[in-house]
Amino acid sequence: MTSDYSQMQKAYYEGPTDPEHIVGNYAWHENFPYETLLLYVDGDIRRPLFSSFKGLKALDFACGPGRMVSRMSRFFPRVDGADISEKLITIARKNCPQSDFWVTSGADLGDVPKNNYDFIYSTIALQHIAVHQIRDRIFRSMKERLRPEGKVTLQMAYSSTHPYMPTRRDYSLELGPAKVKLSRKVRNHARWLENKDQAQVTNSLCDVMILPEDLPVIRQEFSSIFGSCQFWLYEVASRFTPPFGPRHRVPYWPTHWIFIHAGAHLDK
Repeated sequence: MTSDYSQMQKAYYEGPTDPEHIVGNYAWHENFPYETLLLYVDGDIRRPLFSSFKGLKALDFACGPGRMVSRMSRFFPRVDGADISEKLITIARKNCPQSDFWVTSGADLGDVPKNNYDFIYSTIALQHIAVHQIRDRIFRSMKERLRPEGKVTLQMAYSSTHPYMPTRRDYSLELGPAKVKLSRKVRNHARWLENKDQAQVTNSLCDVMILPEDLPVIRQEFSSIFGSCQFWLYEVASRFTPPFGPRHRVPYWPTHWIFIHAGAHLDK
């Protein structure tokens, strides 16, 4: 059934005529400091993943139309991309002609060369895969594409208040049981170890939720694949409103984004 799930996702991401509709709140994400959050542990510029970018190669997993390929090219001399959508990869090739791109099945990294990259990253994408078996295959496929000293940073969605979802008004207040509402939308999402491979929707309509009790499982899972793992939480609500840029048009079910760093020498 996992192949059926990947085919459903591929059909979805081939559908929209405007790639900005896939990202959602495009301008807001364009003003978000992804580079700092991806390349520094805890978003702390005193804790870089790499002492130098000289000669390093990076890969954007689920790159879409190449938005973050262009941005990360300011740091890495080479940034390539992979995505499930042939339509989006066609756009990415036009936007970033200096990069190589691959279309994947949605369940691995396909023809992306092995042992070739120093850094693999992914933004606002992996939480849309609600099947643990597929995510595990993708993570192991990433490991195969890394050089021995390579690292990954993967952004996913985290909820500290499940099964509740803060209202728009609550984001400026101290959250508490009296100030939250039950969200039917949240009930559609999968737990970390769940394989929701019969889902017929994706892209925020059926995602994977990371909850506090999942964190030890995630640390063990990533450490077993990549050798070491660190993660930290960024409060989404702190960037929902000005003065930090455009307003996010809709409340988002995660309370935080989790940035998972894994790979060589992260424990040192």
